[in-house]
Parts: sequence; structure tokens; C-alpha cells
Amino acid sequence: MELKGKKIVVIGMGKTGIATASFLGAHGAAVVAVDEKPFSQWGEGVEPLTGQPWLKVGDYDVTVLDGVDLVVSSPGIPPGNDILSAAQKNGIPIISELELAYRFIRVPIVAVTGTNGKTTATTLLGKILAYAGKKIFIGGNIGNPLIDYAGFPQTDDFIVAEISSFQLQWTSTFRPHAAILLNITCDHVNYHGSFEAYRQVKASIFKNQQEADLAVLNAEDDAQEGLAASVRSQVVLFSSKRSLKAGVFVQGETIVYLKPDGTEEHYPLSMISLPGCIEFSWVAPPH
Repeated sequence: MELKGKKIVVIGMGKTGIATASFLGAHGAAVVAVDEKPFSQWGEGVEPLTGQPWLKVGDYDVTVLDGVDLVVSSPGIPPGNDILSAAQKNGIPIISELELAYRFIRVPIVAVTGTNGKTTATTLLGKILAYAGKKIFIGGNIGNPLIDYAGFPQTDDFIVAEISSFQLQWTSTFRPHAAILLNITCDHVNYHGSFEAYRQVKASIFKNQQEADLAVLNAEDDAQEGLAASVRSQVVLFSSKRSLKAGVFVQGETIVYLKPDGTEEHYPLSMISLPGCIEFSWVAPPH
């Protein structure tokens, strides 16, 4: 993706927006940064942007789109925002920070999304992989934005990323090597417009996966019904309530991983030791 010489609007100047603007500027783009708040009230870390020749602070209205090549939307900016709506109407491409970062990341991504349990599952999965001797970067919706990592040397084995529906909203090529959808419950309806729109955005985490990739789905989540049949990647279902013909489930005091070829792996439930009351459904199954 060529950024040099492009005029790019970044809308929403919190932590992620500031990191996005910095990345774009470092790659030769002319950045127009906009936010409802005045510059003095932008998020932490704004100081390095002060006085940069590639940065212009734009007005928070549709006139900011004049001559623009691309709009990058920060998480939390509603899809119906006037600037985004005007960009769509005028055929100006819109992508999210996640989509932008993905186009510059070469490390395989393990993406975790869901209404509840994302942070727990992401953190736990990162620790499991690190314990297995893998070099891991944990980020996304927790820790550092992935756009920060896009500017790093990228020497890790995996990125484990917590991904929100806000980040998925404007993705087109994002393809995680493994994607985990924990659950979908009624949330963020005001942002997405309806529960069905929210459900579709969550499910879009799988849309670009191929046969070599992995999709992990919750067999007990009604909102995920039919999703396994629509994805192209290898599917692993998990359940804490019943046995499955294939997938990961609890049987007595044992976690069972029943593979499609009929082979099994068994893990004692006691091996999961977490503070507080954590649903098994929040724990990413082994693979």
C-alpha cells in the first residue's frame, strides 16, 4: 500500500488516532487530523505531533474531505458520522486503523473477538503461547494499537490481538490466521444501528480466511448459529455444556479436544487456574 504523497484524513484523535497519524506521517502521507475536541484536549501522546510539517489539524466537518485520497476511522467513530457518510457518498475509501495496520504486518495474527471475555482470552492465549516458547506481541483493543506494531521490526512468531466490533467496521482485507469468536450478545446497538448489524460485523472477522486458517466458534451461542457452515477456514467448535461430535468440550473433569479425524486430546480441567469465576467458554481451546 503506497502512502507517500497521499492526503489522508484521520478521524478520532484518541490513542489509536494519534498512533495512526504518526504512522502515516512517517510513511510520507499528508495527514489531516480531525476530532470533535480541540487539539489541546486530544489524547495522551499528542506532543510528538506538534509542529510536524506533514500534519494539519482540520475542521470537524465535511469540508475536510476536499482533495482527500483516503479516510482512516478510529475505533468508536459511528458509521453514520457526517464525515464518514460524506466520504462514502463521494466515493472516498474508508478503512479502519486495524485494516491499515494489517496491510503492513507480516506476522501471523491470532484475533479474539466477542461481546464478553475478549481481554481475558487474549491475555491468557498470549501467555500460553509465550509459555510454549513463542515470541508474542499482545495488542489491538488492549495495550498498543496494531498500527504501532506495523512500525516495529516484526520479529515475533505471533500477534495475539483483541479485536472490537469498532475495529472490524471498516475492514476489507483483514485476514487473521486464527480467529476466535467467544460470544455475541446485545451490545453497541446504538453504534451499529441494530443487533443484526452488530452480529454481522462480529462475524466478518472470518470473511477473508482461507482453508489454511482457523475459526474458533462457540457452539452454545445462538447468535453464531449457521456461521460455521459459511466460513472457508477450518472450524473448531467449543462448548462448556455438552459433548460435541468434533471440537472442544468438557466431559466430567476433563477438557476433550475431539479432532475431525477422530483422534482425541485430553486435558485435566484442573490445569485451568484463574483468579475469580471464569466461564470455560472464555478459554480459547487448544489446537
